[in-house]
Amino acid sequence: MKKCIYFVSNSGACPEEPRLRRGYGFLRDGGWRPAELPLDAEGVIVDDAFLPSQRGLDEAIRFLNAWNGVILLDFERAGASRLSQLAAALAGKEVVVPPAYAACPHSAILIGPWSGRGAFSRWLHACQARYGAVVLDGAPLRTLMRPGGGCALWCAPLPDSGFPCAGALCLHRRNADGSVLFWDTKQTLTVRSDSAEVPVVVFQEDWSALTQPTAHGG
Repeated sequence: MKKCIYFVSNSGACPEEPRLRRGYGFLRDGGWRPAELPLDAEGVIVDDAFLPSQRGLDEAIRFLNAWNGVILLDFERAGASRLSQLAAALAGKEVVVPPAYAACPHSAILIGPWSGRGAFSRWLHACQARYGAVVLDGAPLRTLMRPGGGCALWCAPLPDSGFPCAGALCLHRRNADGSVLFWDTKQTLTVRSDSAEVPVVVFQEDWSALTQPTAHGG
């Protein structure tokens, strides 16, 4: 994969390039979900919402071996035998797997999203030391760090402006209660992705929702 941001959409409509296409996986009965190979994408994403039957596994292997682009196996079920068999059958392809399937043949491991704790570069280098080649889930930061180390997703409106955070490569702002809010704009997410020098996957909907608040100096 190229060291750039790849865009993914839940709706299928994705104006940004390069793209990865979702919609590939298995039906409730275990069969392979019928889908066309994309003509306008660099890769396909295979989910495990349902587990494959043997027939579905065989269909998936035939389909994916006919694809010459990236294959991102977005598996959330750890240790599923037929999912491991699928990854093994794609040996030699450009396959990205989650950490739970690191023992399977792969080109890179999907890591993240990053929580915002500590320095981004330190976290990334630790992942690379453990896994080798990685692809980063680049979900934007919207994290509230509380005194004592607790953190939570920030769902309220973001401030109009913030201060650059050198370690996290995002904006931040300290609240009256001592908590610190960290968040991304298009600019900070792009800078952090560029600094990673690894492929990054971002949802189109998350990217479109990012604003460009003013960053104060210092």
